[in-house]
Amino acid sequence: MPIDASSLPLLPASNQPVQAMPLNKGLLAVQGPDAVKYLQGQVTCDIKELTDGQVRLGAHCTPKGRMLASFQALQPATEEVWLLMPREEVAFAQSSLGKYIVFSKAKLVDLSEDYRFWGFSGGGALSLLENRLGPLPTPDAIWQKGEGFWILRLNTQRFLVGVAPEAAPLIDTLINSAELVSENYWTLLDIAAGLGEVRASSRELFTPQSLNFQWVNGINFRKGCYTGQEIVARLHYRGALKRHMYRFAAEGLALTSGQLPPPGQRIVNSAGQNIGELVIAALSGPQQLELLANVAEDQCEDAFLLWPEPEQTAKKLSLLPLPYAIPKADKP
Repeated sequence: MPIDASSLPLLPASNQPVQAMPLNKGLLAVQGPDAVKYLQGQVTCDIKELTDGQVRLGAHCTPKGRMLASFQALQPATEEVWLLMPREEVAFAQSSLGKYIVFSKAKLVDLSEDYRFWGFSGGGALSLLENRLGPLPTPDAIWQKGEGFWILRLNTQRFLVGVAPEAAPLIDTLINSAELVSENYWTLLDIAAGLGEVRASSRELFTPQSLNFQWVNGINFRKGCYTGQEIVARLHYRGALKRHMYRFAAEGLALTSGQLPPPGQRIVNSAGQNIGELVIAALSGPQQLELLANVAEDQCEDAFLLWPEPEQTAKKLSLLPLPYAIPKADKP
């Protein structure tokens, strides 16, 4: 049964133990004998580690180490790698990666139409999916394929499911046992997990370290050369990083329905000086946001979001915890 995503509530409103969300995700496949070799020379993560159901967060960068795309990489076959990313980013990623593939025995294929993507979360998500889909990926195998579907396990209470058209009735049985909410809630869960991503308005704005990829297994510093590797490695081995991605909350915002500040929106301090940029944001309540932003570490307690347009009102940001530690830069 088709779902009108625009009519779904932004946040859960009941005590239902499972939330289901239609996700605007896409799949870019690299197929061919050179698929792994080709991607290994283009992205920050180690594609050779995609064995036995493993998944890696990664980025494709410019030669100057600026992120053009971010993704989760999965390997469904020996000569095929999938890059899971926002649907609207697939065409651009296909074009940017395609500039380097001409001499490889590999091709780029948009598989976004081959699946419908759904997110499931909550304390009852594990048992619901196990009852309907069978045994789920364990912590040692983060994703796996089934008959007409595949499933990615982010943690014990959050799962992403890709469903082929022939298995559409399977999703209907799942969502009938869950509370339907919009993708805003999935983004809110990403923010709580400290998982940032590149969107159209933030291409070439951030380095992988700007989005804390070094702390979420999104960069392998031992894998060898790839596009942008020299700059990314220099930041790691020689640079004293003093800007990181932090999680914040903002309240009292004059937001219309579904309105969000775009990635790249300026973050300033109380003196009006630029101290960072917004990575992603989601509504967390009436006139409330949670967001990830790349901000100077000594300015986190004095950070303001300039929003909404066109008034550019500065709203104080409150620092929230992340599930991983951010080390302080050594003082000179």
